[in-house]
Amino acid sequence: MLSAGRTCQEYDPYGKCNGMNAVDGNAPVDATATGAHTGSNGTQVLSCAGKTWTTNQWAGYAVWNETDDSVGLITANTADTITCANGFREGYTIYSTGTVTSASGTTLTSTNHSKTWYTTMANFYYAYNVTDNSYGIITGVSGNNLTAALSGGSDNTWQVGDVFQLTAKVPHSGIRKNWNNGDNFKITNGYPCMDQIGRGSDADNDGIQEPAPSYQWDNTIDGSNLTFMKRAGDDCMVGAAGGAAMLAGRDYYDCTSKADAESHGLPAYTPYVYPHPMQNPAFWGEAGGDTTNPTAPVVVRDGTNPSANWSFTYSTRSLSANWDVCVDTESGISAYYVAIGTYPGGIGTYSWQSVGLSTNVTTSNLTLTIGVTYYYSVRAQDGANNLSSVTTSDGQYVAPDNTPPSNIAIVRDGTGADIGFAYSTTTLSANWTVSIDTESGISKYWYSIGTSPGSANISAPAYLWTSTAVTKTGLSLLFNTTYYFNVYAQNSVGLVSSTTSSNGQYVAQDYTVPTAPAVVRDGTGASDWSFAYSTRGLSANWDSSADAETGVSKYLYAISSTVIGGTSFVAWTDNGISTYVTRQPLSLVGGVTYYFTVKAQNPFGLESAVTNSNGMYIAVDTSPPTNISVVRDGTGLTDTAFTYSTITLSANWPASVDPESGIGRYWYAIGTSAGGFDVATWTSIWASTYVNRGSLTLTVGTTYYFAVKAENGVGAESAVTNSNGQYVAPDPTPPSAPAVVRDGTGAFDWTFTYSSVTLSANWDASIDAESGITKYWYAIGTLAGALDILPWTPTGNGSITSASIDNLVLNIGTTYYFSVMAENGVGAQSAVVSSNGQYVVENWSTPPYPVISNISVSGITQTSAVITWTTDRSATSQVNYGRTTSYGKYTMEDSALVTDHSVTLTGLTPAAGYHYRIITREGSGFQTISADAVFTTQSDVLPINENVHAYPNPAKPSITNPMKFRIAGAASLEVNIYTVSGRLIRKLSSATGEILWDGKNTDGQKVGRGIYIYKIISNNGDSVTGKIALK
Repeated sequence: MLSAGRTCQEYDPYGKCNGMNAVDGNAPVDATATGAHTGSNGTQVLSCAGKTWTTNQWAGYAVWNETDDSVGLITANTADTITCANGFREGYTIYSTGTVTSASGTTLTSTNHSKTWYTTMANFYYAYNVTDNSYGIITGVSGNNLTAALSGGSDNTWQVGDVFQLTAKVPHSGIRKNWNNGDNFKITNGYPCMDQIGRGSDADNDGIQEPAPSYQWDNTIDGSNLTFMKRAGDDCMVGAAGGAAMLAGRDYYDCTSKADAESHGLPAYTPYVYPHPMQNPAFWGEAGGDTTNPTAPVVVRDGTNPSANWSFTYSTRSLSANWDVCVDTESGISAYYVAIGTYPGGIGTYSWQSVGLSTNVTTSNLTLTIGVTYYYSVRAQDGANNLSSVTTSDGQYVAPDNTPPSNIAIVRDGTGADIGFAYSTTTLSANWTVSIDTESGISKYWYSIGTSPGSANISAPAYLWTSTAVTKTGLSLLFNTTYYFNVYAQNSVGLVSSTTSSNGQYVAQDYTVPTAPAVVRDGTGASDWSFAYSTRGLSANWDSSADAETGVSKYLYAISSTVIGGTSFVAWTDNGISTYVTRQPLSLVGGVTYYFTVKAQNPFGLESAVTNSNGMYIAVDTSPPTNISVVRDGTGLTDTAFTYSTITLSANWPASVDPESGIGRYWYAIGTSAGGFDVATWTSIWASTYVNRGSLTLTVGTTYYFAVKAENGVGAESAVTNSNGQYVAPDPTPPSAPAVVRDGTGAFDWTFTYSSVTLSANWDASIDAESGITKYWYAIGTLAGALDILPWTPTGNGSITSASIDNLVLNIGTTYYFSVMAENGVGAQSAVVSSNGQYVVENWSTPPYPVISNISVSGITQTSAVITWTTDRSATSQVNYGRTTSYGKYTMEDSALVTDHSVTLTGLTPAAGYHYRIITREGSGFQTISADAVFTTQSDVLPINENVHAYPNPAKPSITNPMKFRIAGAASLEVNIYTVSGRLIRKLSSATGEILWDGKNTDGQKVGRGIYIYKIISNNGDSVTGKIALK
């Protein structure tokens, strides 16, 4: 299966492969898709004299201005011009934006960023500090935290309030997003995509991956030839020439042989004999490697019965076998392999295939010859991939089936009980009783439709496999005509039953109109509105109509401003099946009454009588809102006369009142004089009576005034009310210094610590009555006030009065000191206060073994898994793992000392159980090993096809291995299970899309072997009928 999902949909953080993302190769579509702009400077339309493009041939492609590093989506083109109606964006592809809410060194925290951050962005995406014009490669992502060391800017640090972007390529400023004469361009659809099928690494580093096609030959599954398949819906890339996301002969080759593949460029390749020797632990010299083969099956029985050996079968399409369990005392049995041939040990009919740990198999879709004996061969494989010797069955003879299936007893028109008529002119349904063939079984049912019993002039014969119900759509049926289903059964050797026809169903016409809505109410609720003040929209709702034959297909409404029942203002409009409507925007006139008129329509186009509303009068609101009585500077009920902030101003006010149309919104502006708006222009804040405006540039010594006005529901405004103004005063005093800095994490001052990697401190809060405390700075040294261990580092905000630093390298016998100072709103800093110091001592009486907790396994695939855990102190990360409790494999130890650990295991075997344990060491070398834990990798077995409704089939259901029934996409199900004579033995239901059956009847008794009929009914009325075989 070949997949190229990014050509069809967004996959964060890499986006969609459509030519607009910098992560993709974005090669020009062809030789005509490159050139230079020949038009004037600063234009949005690309001109390229001499081109002879077809009109709109490039619509949907992307065009890159390679000179400017910008890209736009093409909406139209002429012979020599290209238009991007939606403009251009940066060529380095911005994935996420936001502002820094706290920062520590090279790590920023943002709680308001757009789009989710992923750990896979590390070492691939860039962080761009737009405020500072600096950037750096992202080296770590965790939740809302991101680490990137900056360069190229003015101060190259993260500060609270900095605006940032996360980009796919190196970001930069100065992008014009338009065309200048001489700008080079290319037109692309993204190919080759970053994850492109048929492309490998970018060896020459030109941004386009080198060709690396996929090859296959001589592959089979269940005896059928296997070729590459393109997953449906994955090939969305625009364009024709070179435009498909996956092309045969370019990205992959379906070859007939190895020689054919080599003729298409296959590199030197030598297939290996299964199993690969490198999969055996003994190959690597690992302790405990299993070098002995498992036991072979004692006996292989033909057929499905472990108590009887079948000597013949009537089927020409399937064979079954079962065998005794094999044993391997070292590494256990990991799988059984089966093959089929026309002589003992032969594999010509069906080559070796795994059946997992099952000791029975039914192989279908075979082409068997009557009169030939077929033999199953079985061997076991152990956990070290050693194979047993082969055991072969006695063989089963394919006997001729000379009798046709039984005739179908009855064919019922409709989906359930037999119906006599239908109203649809496009769809007919039928269902029937099962046919029986005791020799080779029923392989399929054939049906046709005609205007007389036995005729097929409406729908030619088609088969349904084992389903006993059909709904045929897309027909062209005539009213007043009877249509008949004709059905016959076919067994596995091609013999057919006689044809059974239904009684016919008459296609009748619906001549009755729907009922009219009982009442139409003006407004949005159960109460009828008589007036409104809004001149921009009208609403109505009504009772449902009814049509006993074909139902209501839609409602239509109209609006009149002159007479009840008229359509002069809004003509008849389709409202679907909804029984309410809000129509806007409208231009309504005050003093006029507007009436809704509603009618129902059925699928035959018959319409009910109309029902009219009582009308809604548009009252005239001639008065503006009341003036705002006062605007208070600041955030409270007391007017603030001054502020120390140079970036933020606040104001609040009592509500305005408008009893007619209500308050629609408030507007505010800020200026250096009463009523002015030179600092902030008029801005709407809707219904809020409070505003806090940040990111301003205010001047110390200047007074700033808020101006506020209200607007009502019809757009009338109150008079402007101004605040008294707030003066931006200078803050002449620095903050107070912290009274004391305590070593450790609590109120008690620590004098020593056992940790050689972590130091902590906390301190009393500083005070600044004018501009407040915005942050603290702390440092660590081997002397009071020294910075030789950690330079000055800011806290995220002024409320943080503690710090804990990990990943330090501390020496036993040395004293370390924290130094702290406060900073206020204008950047003034307090005096420095140092702690008394904490001495690092060695404690061998209670060694600091790391305590492991929160162990979990996530991201499990067929070949990989992620192990995560936490430790109570910083420590290394390593995992010991393997198929048994002997483990045998280790990950490379990650020497970084952390408390949150994550290790990825790769190269695992699909559908296999693994044991693992965690090994972690703290900085002094004290090591902890966790208890054993297990997980199982995902299976590499393809998912069940959605057309399979009962599986496994045949089956021997039990509580531990139930049979499953399903209909794809169903939210809930009901299944009825019958004997072939039609007796109901079990009815099951489920609120999910799948039902499990343990093989027991209604009385809790195990049902016997044989053929049974099932019927599944979904919550939306879909039904499926079929057969199951119990062993």
